[in-house]
Amino acid sequence: MIFLTSDWHVHNYPQFSKPWSPGLNTRARDIYEIVGKKIPELLLQKYQPKVLAYLGDFNFFASNDYRLENLTRRAINKCASTVKCTVVCSGNHDTVGTDSADHNGRLYLPHANWAPFVYREFQSQTSCLFYPIGYNHPMPTAKDLLLVGAAKVDHVIVLMHKNIEHGIASSGFIYSSAKEVKIRNLLEIKKEIPSIMYFGGHYHDHQIIRKLVCIVGAPVQHRRSDENLNRGVVLFNPEDKSIRKITLKTGPQFISTDVDHLEAYSKSPQNHYITVKVVDEVQKRTAFEWIRDTKVNAKVKELDHDELVAGGFEEEEEEVKEVSDAELLDTWLQMKAPDLTLRQRGELVKVAEAL
Repeated sequence: MIFLTSDWHVHNYPQFSKPWSPGLNTRARDIYEIVGKKIPELLLQKYQPKVLAYLGDFNFFASNDYRLENLTRRAINKCASTVKCTVVCSGNHDTVGTDSADHNGRLYLPHANWAPFVYREFQSQTSCLFYPIGYNHPMPTAKDLLLVGAAKVDHVIVLMHKNIEHGIASSGFIYSSAKEVKIRNLLEIKKEIPSIMYFGGHYHDHQIIRKLVCIVGAPVQHRRSDENLNRGVVLFNPEDKSIRKITLKTGPQFISTDVDHLEAYSKSPQNHYITVKVVDEVQKRTAFEWIRDTKVNAKVKELDHDELVAGGFEEEEEEVKEVSDAELLDTWLQMKAPDLTLRQRGELVKVAEAL
C-alpha cells in the first residue's frame, strides 16, 4: 500500500487566526493537528502502508520562520517514522529561487528518496519504480524512464508537483500555462510503458484526469473559497491498481451562515472558521452578540447590494414596456452589425420605417 499526501501548507495564516505560542498562531496549530497527529497516529497506523509519498508544498512560502519550519519538520518526521520508505518531490512553495536543486524541503527529510528508485517489499513482491519530479524539474520522457529500469518492474509511479492540463483549481477555474504538463504527451509515454501511473500535487482538489493522472489534493481546507469542499489523502494499492480517497472531516472547516441558523453552530469546534452574513444593523448586532456569548471563531460580513441580489435576498419587479419596431431594429443592428456608426444605424431604421 502507498500512502500519498500533498499541499500541507503549514503556515500562520493571519486573516483567521489567534496567537497560540511564540511565533505561531492557531492556524498553524490546527494544520499540525491534522498532518502531525491524525495522519501519523490514526491513518498511517490503521492502514500501515509500505511507502509514504509526499507531493510537495510543505509550507506556504519557501522562506519561513524557523518556528514554522520546526513545526513542519516535526510533523513530517512523525509521518515518516511510521513507514519503511518515504519518497518526496518538491513543490513551488518549497522552491527557493530558480535553482531546481535548491529547496528547503530537503531540510525536512534529508534521508528520504528524492531521486528515482525501485521498491520491492510489497506483500506480493510487486515491484514499483518511483520517479519523483519537483516543480522546477523537467518531466521524464519514455527514454528517461526506461534508462532507470521502467521495463523491469511491475509498475512505474511518477510523482510530480506540476501545472497539469485540465487540472481544476479549488476556485473552479482551469489553469492554463505554457509550462503545464500536456496530457497527450503522457498518453504517448503510456503507449511505450503501459504500467505507468502519474500522481500529482499542486492542486488542492482531488481529481482523476483521463484515468491517467491522480491529483491527491490537500488534507485540509486552506481558504474560505474551499468552503464545503472535501479534503483528504489517497491510498494506492499497486497490486490491484485501486485508488482510494480518504476524506478528513475532522479538520478546520470554513462555514458560511446567516443569523437565522446560528444555533446550529453554537457548539462548533473552536478551529472552525465561521462567516455570519448579515443584511442590516439589527442582524449585525445579533451576530456580534452571538459571537461574544458563544466565543466561537467567527466574523461578521455585511453583504453589499450586489451580494444581496446574487444571494437571493432582494427581488426587483421590472416594468414591462412596449418596444417599437424601430427600437427592435436598432437593437438587432447593434448585435449583427456592431461596426455601424450611430448615424448609419439611424438611416437604416428610417428606411425600414418608410417601407
